[in-house]
Amino acid sequence: MNKFGLDTGIGGNGTYLLKANIFRSSDISIIHPLKQNINATNPCSKEPCRSQKAVCILSSESATGFSCKCSSELLMTTIENNKQECRPPAVDYCPLKCNLGVCKVINHVPQCVCQPMYEGEHCEHYRCSEYCLNGGVCAPLSIPLNPNSNEPIPLKCTCKPGWSGARCEISILECQKRCHNGGSCIIKSDGMKCSCPAKFNGDKQTVRGSPICDCADGFQGKSCELNMCDNYCKNGGSCVLNHSGPKCDCPRGFEGDHCEFSCSDYCLNGGTCDMHMDNLLCKCPSRFIGNRCQTDICLTMNPPASCAITSSCQELTCKNQGTCHVVNGSAICNCTGSW
Repeated sequence: MNKFGLDTGIGGNGTYLLKANIFRSSDISIIHPLKQNINATNPCSKEPCRSQKAVCILSSESATGFSCKCSSELLMTTIENNKQECRPPAVDYCPLKCNLGVCKVINHVPQCVCQPMYEGEHCEHYRCSEYCLNGGVCAPLSIPLNPNSNEPIPLKCTCKPGWSGARCEISILECQKRCHNGGSCIIKSDGMKCSCPAKFNGDKQTVRGSPICDCADGFQGKSCELNMCDNYCKNGGSCVLNHSGPKCDCPRGFEGDHCEFSCSDYCLNGGTCDMHMDNLLCKCPSRFIGNRCQTDICLTMNPPASCAITSSCQELTCKNQGTCHVVNGSAICNCTGSW
């Protein structure tokens, strides 16, 4: 064949008879005498890739003029002595017995992927098993749209009479017993609550399965049944509740957090009591200070000083046959046995 079409060949159609009686030609080489060396050799003719079980491909980018390629189902793999060979790609072995699940290799680690209603390392635990308490019946809340989904299905418990809660863990009778003073029990998703009547407070809730009361200001006790104002104020004082607790509004002539002090016993260290605008005021001896004359100024010095006597029995009148004495600079009364 002439690539320029100058020779008409046999019969004038440009066809040449190369060899007769050939059943099949395996391949045809077309040589371009003017484009390359007519004596060019085929680097793949000696099957250089045979030892690698690969196919030899001519390549102008390779220094050898060829490269070895694996067929699509094989992968060039480095074997012993740093040799390479076409082999099937490695498949991770998954040996786990997964019961109602499938063994899959994830990040080269075999794991069991369970069906939606099963869980556990080997998908051995049925999720509804012992899920509902106190005789409740367990069932899946919904059916997955994708039958091949492995996402867990939410569960629902149908409880027997007298029980409630997500897992039938709350006794309705026990809830009613917990609410006092006519309160009614309400079972919510986060536990038991008490709905209280007017003038009563308290919030019922469940903590670690045990109901407790979160009491309003001024109330305490397991069921908020104790009013902190009860018996809090003495001598006729009235109790007032605020966010910091109970406070006493004392009647005339009484002082103290609980109205426990009267004018007769309010002042200390020889102080004399006087009433001023419903408040008790103490007139203290010269070496004592404080709202009740409770602080000795001689003991507040550093170091403590030995103060001279600054108070005398002339400033103190002892009642009920008591006798006056000066002790550590202060006049005090020494009472008789019955006082």
